[in-house]
Amino acid sequence: MTEYDRLKRIINNYIILKKHKLKYLLTNINNPVN
Repeated sequence: MTEYDRLKRIINNYIILKKHKLKYLLTNINNPVN
């Protein structure tokens, strides 16, 4: 695996993580648990 491929994968994972976090936050705001 080249350095470029590794970077691309890391960036993709980071973006996916951010999206999930955002969705999770939005869901919590819309449906508060407490």
